[in-house]
Amino acid sequence: MKLAQVKARLRQRYIDGMAHKVVAFREAMDRLQHERQGGDTSLRTMAHQLRGTAGSFGFPEIGAMAKNVEYASDGTIIARTTELVALLGAIHDTERAAGARMRPVFDHRPHPAPRGVERPSTGSLSTASLSTASLSVLPRTLPRILIVEDDSDMAMALTADLQEHYRTTHVDSGERAIERLDQERFDLALLDYHLPGRSGMHVAEILRRKETVHACPVIFLTADESIEVLDRAFAIGAIDYVTKPYHRRELLARLARGLERHP
Repeated sequence: MKLAQVKARLRQRYIDGMAHKVVAFREAMDRLQHERQGGDTSLRTMAHQLRGTAGSFGFPEIGAMAKNVEYASDGTIIARTTELVALLGAIHDTERAAGARMRPVFDHRPHPAPRGVERPSTGSLSTASLSTASLSVLPRTLPRILIVEDDSDMAMALTADLQEHYRTTHVDSGERAIERLDQERFDLALLDYHLPGRSGMHVAEILRRKETVHACPVIFLTADESIEVLDRAFAIGAIDYVTKPYHRRELLARLARGLERHP
């Protein structure tokens, strides 16, 4: 399957998933409004994740509004989330009704009104299926990249964009990353900064104390561009970082430079 076809299917999968995101945000708002534990944290966590992925699938306006939710004050977070939910619902319904017209995945132009065309078939996609589909044609000498990303949409986008140049393996938590790096040799780890359980920073700290880290340099993947976060990332031993939403050419360039400097 060609990269453009994979991206089209991933984008359609992302659109289909917007309905589930709407439900999740509404449930978190309900918990917060009824003063049940976890509502505020859930809203900010989901917004952060959405902020990192939306632009990579051609919806920068969703990412911008998700950022407003993530950094909203306690007094405005419900209002900001309500606006985000309305936008998600509107884009989901418009795209579905119009047949989900394809745009380049990394096109950051404002979302235009879609025109009706035939919707591409989405089928079933996973990081495992994307990686496996390319293994038979990849030479064994290609560098191995461990992708550590808990968001399945982002993980599949990364896998698709790297599969022509690297042999990729995906894990969705810091714990699994440490296990795989103990068991196998990877040339580089692309590590999400914000992970459930052990954060990307915690994982990097553990790896720095292991021999594995010398053979496997770390590049952080993060939606947070604050100087404090970047300083901490480099202080803990990261060789570089890539911001979400990412651009494919920039990602490939940073990976190539990292591997060249740390063969």
